[in-house]
Amino acid sequence: MTFEPPRYTWTADTAYDALAVLQAAIDLIESHTATLAPDNRERYDAKRNSTANLSITLDLSTLVKQINKATSAVQAPASPQSFRFPLTIEDPLGEAVGRQEARGILLDLLQGFAEQGRLKVTFRDFAPHLGKLSRTRSWVVRELQNLVAIGVISQEALGEYHLDRASLMNHQLGPS
Repeated sequence: MTFEPPRYTWTADTAYDALAVLQAAIDLIESHTATLAPDNRERYDAKRNSTANLSITLDLSTLVKQINKATSAVQAPASPQSFRFPLTIEDPLGEAVGRQEARGILLDLLQGFAEQGRLKVTFRDFAPHLGKLSRTRSWVVRELQNLVAIGVISQEALGEYHLDRASLMNHQLGPS
């Protein structure tokens, strides 16, 4: 049986429709990689290693005009000294920790969730801890996927991770 590669073209005229199109693209990629690799661990590798061509042209000029029009209607004219830039910019990620330490903190968080009886977590559970981890969302998700790949945690839905207390307790940090 031969599978002909599908090609999709969408257009959207509203922000809502644009979001629906992006979600449709995500859903199609998910379903095709699920066909290629039915096992969750294999699917993660398939997503990372399979090529897909995606081109997006996004014109938000009309939306920006609407934003500018709405904000100019409510803003009072600014005096030249009414706005000053801050002298320092705080790092939203906090004090940097090493990769191994960040991985240890992530595992501690997972073990803490499991001890509290929270056996299903999403990235939102880690968002308040990004400063402590001194890492970004993408790093956290990548590390969670690595833990899925080696069987420490499991994933049944996109972005939803299931914890197993025994696997978490037995897991030893390896080299980064």
